[in-house]
Amino acid sequence: MLIPSGSCSGIVKHELLELARFLTELAVCDYYFVTRKPSSIALAAVLNAMDGMSSSRLPEDVRQRFVESVRFVA
Repeated sequence: MLIPSGSCSGIVKHELLELARFLTELAVCDYYFVTRKPSSIALAAVLNAMDGMSSSRLPEDVRQRFVESVRFVA
């Protein structure tokens, strides 16, 4: 994942990934998402999971670095 190592605890990363996985599984249940690219669904799930975490657990600068990394890759 593109979250810089050492920027947040392993527990926070695990919770973030578990929430993103859950959101992805919810998307599978909706026919609307069948026509969407899997990478778009995955990115949306990660971004929504980040939004669901408090800034004390996942600081804003970590979120911004993730978004910048995604822009660089895309």
